Amino acid sequence: MRSGLVNYYLNIETMTDWTAKFTNVSATLAQDENGKDVYNNEKAQFGYLETKLRMYHLHVNKFPSPPNIDIKTLGKTDVLDNYTGDKAKAYIANNPYLAKDADLDALAVIIAALNYDNLIKAKLEEKTALTVAILRARWIRLGAFYRKLDDRRVTYEETIDYGSTVGVLPQEFTDGNRTAANIGKNVIVQNYVTALEKHPDLSTWVIYHAEIIWGICEYLFRTRGHHYKDSFIDLIQRLWRSNSSGNEEWPNDIAMVHVFRTSIHPFGIKARPIMLYHWIAHGKIPNSLMIRTAGSPNGVAFITTANAGIGVLKTESWYNNLYGLYKEQIDAIEEAATIINNSKYEFHLSANLYGTPRLMKITVAGKEKTLSEMEAIVGVIAPFIQAYVEWSKEQAKARTASVFSFANALALAKRASNAPVMTIKVVSMLNRFVEFIEDAENSKDLIGQVFPAITSEAEVAGTVVKK
Repeated sequence: MRSGLVNYYLNIETMTDWTAKFTNVSATLAQDENGKDVYNNEKAQFGYLETKLRMYHLHVNKFPSPPNIDIKTLGKTDVLDNYTGDKAKAYIANNPYLAKDADLDALAVIIAALNYDNLIKAKLEEKTALTVAILRARWIRLGAFYRKLDDRRVTYEETIDYGSTVGVLPQEFTDGNRTAANIGKNVIVQNYVTALEKHPDLSTWVIYHAEIIWGICEYLFRTRGHHYKDSFIDLIQRLWRSNSSGNEEWPNDIAMVHVFRTSIHPFGIKARPIMLYHWIAHGKIPNSLMIRTAGSPNGVAFITTANAGIGVLKTESWYNNLYGLYKEQIDAIEEAATIINNSKYEFHLSANLYGTPRLMKITVAGKEKTLSEMEAIVGVIAPFIQAYVEWSKEQAKARTASVFSFANALALAKRASNAPVMTIKVVSMLNRFVEFIEDAENSKDLIGQVFPAITSEAEVAGTVVKK
């Protein structure tokens, strides 16, 4: 039987074919920790570009790298002070926007052409492929690319050095030969230039918006923890309208996913805030995007959203009575949110991708709390805020109130879902508030009927009703 099986393989296939197939199967089963099919938490956080979408570069060691800035300083609440006004002038003196260099300009054209060629082979539409190629080349030219993998804070490579992968480098791409006449002889460059001529305004449009697109990408990953999702489309549209030239809509003939994910993915995460503030100092980022640098980090939204919700509740006449019942919890949430927003990148769920260990504890009222303990504290007040969300929606339909701005705060809704009956009761309470004069005695009594008075840490996660 065994002899027959061996003869079968030898008769049907050559030994070379069988050896190659066996080697592939064996390699799949024997992958080490760096294997492409092995789960990797960092890869899961950051995502992973398909090989066909990787970024080509050439002689990248000749380009500048991002400025040497401590990422922790960029997570401070007052960080803009260091990159605007007089301090910006001092920064600019030591960190130019773009160093004049004709050879780097030539290399940038080659890099754009190489990326366009690769992306067309990956079946991207022509205008999208051109946009991504120009963005990559422009960002490299501006010094946004870390040459070393470790500096990018990733353990896997999403770039391809053209000079080391295609065999013999075309003579026109080598040092000393990169003249316009020589480069123009290369068919890859010729195809790129020919495509550009069909879209005469595209290069200008991309260069104008390059820093804005980078800034939107930085905001999305910092606050949402992802480069792009289909659920982000409306958000990106709003960001684009408020930051682009002429309050324009996103072009429907340029694939959004490839601009906000494919183009920037190979640059890593650490460079995002560093280059953002570098460009803020140089006046390349719109005010409406600068304001969003205050956005809280992904991974602790249950705290920061609760804090923002508390801020809205303070506008109601009955808030002081609510605060009287939940002073300890509200104070803890507000203090924790202040600490988080002063260390944005250290509290981020993917802090390691920014090049800093993640902070998992917060000291409030002189006591150290884990994020799990803070979650329990938020869980006490979350039903009230979530109820306010739902009540605001109802009132908006009746045109008696505007839609509560935290209506899509899923992080808070998850915590409120632990006490659904409480949420329903608070909605009822809010409706009853509309029906009578909101004097102190009435509001205090009504809140007292709905919410338990929790006064000790031991009762934070409980449901004891004060009699």
